[in-house]
Amino acid sequence: MNSIKSNKIGIALGSGGSRGISHISVLKEIYKLGISIDYVSGASMGAIIGTAYCAGKLEDFEKILLRYYKEDRIYPLAGFAASSSGIADIGKFMKIFRRIIFPYSRIEDLPIPLSIVCTEFQTGKPIAFTHGDIFTAIRASVSIPGALVPVKYAETYLIDGGVSNAVPVDVVRKMGADKVIAVNINPLNKMKNRPEIIADYSAFLETSMNSLIDGLIPSDAVQTRKISLPAIKKNIPAIIQFVKKTLKMIKYAYVHIFKNESRDITKKEVFFPKKNKRLPNIVEILWQTIDIMQSVNTQAFFEKYKPDVIIEPDVIEIFPFDFTRIPQILAAGEKAVSEKETELKRLINENL
Repeated sequence: MNSIKSNKIGIALGSGGSRGISHISVLKEIYKLGISIDYVSGASMGAIIGTAYCAGKLEDFEKILLRYYKEDRIYPLAGFAASSSGIADIGKFMKIFRRIIFPYSRIEDLPIPLSIVCTEFQTGKPIAFTHGDIFTAIRASVSIPGALVPVKYAETYLIDGGVSNAVPVDVVRKMGADKVIAVNINPLNKMKNRPEIIADYSAFLETSMNSLIDGLIPSDAVQTRKISLPAIKKNIPAIIQFVKKTLKMIKYAYVHIFKNESRDITKKEVFFPKKNKRLPNIVEILWQTIDIMQSVNTQAFFEKYKPDVIIEPDVIEIFPFDFTRIPQILAAGEKAVSEKETELKRLINENL
């Protein structure tokens, strides 16, 4: 490693769900090139990986992640949240992550300076935390709208940092970085095919929801706007049928979409649209919209704050909640660094 440096190097790690796992291999490959990072900023998954790196626990985190992947235990780390503000709970994951980065619990105590980026819900302004509780800041930074409940902070709420600043280049510059490496995992210019998200399963979901309506709200109750106990008892068979269908639906999604068992298809055929065109379903529309907004905002930030090197792992066609392709995501990070090796080495030479 270089012992004398005239410039400080910072890295901005972008948001993007499971795609952000590529940050692990990006950071490891950058280290192999002899580049030491002085400052780190991260949003959403970039905040998680950035924290592990700044705590000196990146390899520990990767080992545990791969172990859970091989044991098919990734998805059980998230549970359902009984809230109208979010459907998922990541308490199990946060407990494991707390053990991984022990003894660190406060951002300012980390060996490498870190900034965790969140979004203020009312104003949409990015908020960067360089001090305070690590886990509160991370939990806020990963609060994907609609998926995770926002985090209460002072008199407001905080949501996913990627909403306002997906690749916080400006933040790491303000921390003191003279040279900045940006890791963008949502480059729409690299997208060839849109991930197909549970396409043939959406019709099954609709059927189950219809069963819920028919089972819990009988036709006579719809007209009178009253739901009587006898009416509910009368429709118990329909309610039971709904529960059975819902459980079947969950199993269908887990087996066919994530584990990809019991069907003679490849992962590519599940996550990529077939040749015949169809209207995108609501999940695809929402995620494509998020990707577009983040990509446009990121390009605007890049034009204004001009990172010295931009690394873009080829993971855009992986659905952000797909944790079944971790080896592929890590390989994409390694490849992305090798493609920028000349620029990165130039960064080292400028630093001598």
